[in-house]
Amino acid sequence: TLVRSSAASDVYKIHVDKWVYSESNLPTGYALVFSNFKVQEINAIEEYLTTFSGYKKHRPVKSSMRTAEYWYETASKSARLNRNLRKMLDHLNVKGRVTFAGNEFKVEKITLRSK
Repeated sequence: TLVRSSAASDVYKIHVDKWVYSESNLPTGYALVFSNFKVQEINAIEEYLTTFSGYKKHRPVKSSMRTAEYWYETASKSARLNRNLRKMLDHLNVKGRVTFAGNEFKVEKITLRSK
């Protein structure tokens, strides 16, 4: 059962058996770390980040030759962000790996080394 609370905030209460699960539209912050990407790829990634559902804002934290780190705020849950990051790699035609722990996502481009 979905019941809208009378509070001014956008908090919904979902009743499941005897437990109440509250879900708010407040943003959650994540560290997004991208490794082994070229500058052009990072620019494309930054464009994608702003199009994800729930996007609130982002800012660069650290940048080096092959690594970029962002602070990313979203109203989406971590599972949705994980899915969006994986789909972004597909759209960019990049082989990569997305891992998540705590509030940090690591997105690593997989490159094949020539012999």
